[in-house]
Amino acid sequence: MYLTLFLIAALVSSIGTLAGFGGGIFIVPIMVMGFDVPIEIAIGVTAFALFPSSLLSTYWNFRKQTVDFKLMWALEIPTICGAIIGAHFTSIIPTRPLEIIFSLFLMILSYKIMKPSNTHHPFSKAVSFLNSREPILKKQDYKVSLWTASLFGGLSGIVAGLFGIGGGILKTPIMINIFKVPV
Repeated sequence: MYLTLFLIAALVSSIGTLAGFGGGIFIVPIMVMGFDVPIEIAIGVTAFALFPSSLLSTYWNFRKQTVDFKLMWALEIPTICGAIIGAHFTSIIPTRPLEIIFSLFLMILSYKIMKPSNTHHPFSKAVSFLNSREPILKKQDYKVSLWTASLFGGLSGIVAGLFGIGGGILKTPIMINIFKVPV
């Protein structure tokens, strides 16, 4: 069982790292549904296991000079704060509701990936407005308000801490679709 789980985790982590989201989004459900690991244990193990792959990915992207350090810090400080909050929620939310919330999160995420965003939607307009507020990090191809970076970084951290999946599953699409950061 452990060898099988290790091989699956290695494969999923490799694919997730290539896509910029780590792989925890797949590892947690595999552990819970395929190996009957309690969700609280799966979350803790996955969060800890993603750390080395995240460091390696960061190292290789740093070597390729594809890391925007200002944007990284603007997103990561609120992500860390949110992860602390999310991890605390994991300790107070009972197992069954946590599994239901995680399932709903996956369904909503799947729906949002499949459905193109509507730029005329009130939420899209509110995000655009917030992203135009100072202070702004500007690059040639994109601009990011510290307000939106804090909002989405914090939200990503809460989700990461709550489900042990890594914040990249939210931050990568947000950076590409909302902030227009090149892939």
